[in-house]
Amino acid sequence: TGPEMDSPLTSHEEAIKLTDEFLKEKLGNEFFETHIKVKGVDEWPYSPSTWIVLYDYTYNGYTVEFMIAVNIWYVPVGTSRIDVDFSCTILEPQKILISEEDAKRIAQEYGLEPPYNFILSCEIEYHRICWRIASRNEESLTQYDLLGVIIDAENGAVLATWTKGIGDGSCSA
Repeated sequence: TGPEMDSPLTSHEEAIKLTDEFLKEKLGNEFFETHIKVKGVDEWPYSPSTWIVLYDYTYNGYTVEFMIAVNIWYVPVGTSRIDVDFSCTILEPQKILISEEDAKRIAQEYGLEPPYNFILSCEIEYHRICWRIASRNEESLTQYDLLGVIIDAENGAVLATWTKGIGDGSCSA
């Protein structure tokens, strides 16, 4: 016989309750209540064992979407249903202190020439809110020219860059 198993989740409310508890544990109740709002649940037909609970995180006039992956099928008792590696969420409180203009300035100081395409998002590989900024001049860049940067939205650190490679950009952290 195998390990004792928890029953599958049967409702979106159960998934939301689990992810709310997870976020409150990671971020603190006050931060959660002040900045996080649940939007709903997506069921992915290509991954029937996973539901994605969607949240909006609002800080300093900016809103970023979080997606938390939840295993809804049988799991061993005591095993978390939250798939952190597949979730776009912060794992500790984070402020958004770097404005869009600050991020553009940092990108330019780092060597990325305007004009830019940019987005404020939660970066899954860092579990941080970041500015993802890319050059709109890709056609005029040559191989190995700086094509984009990822900038932490709280402290302005450049977390990753990518360059024009053969085909798509090559990324380095």
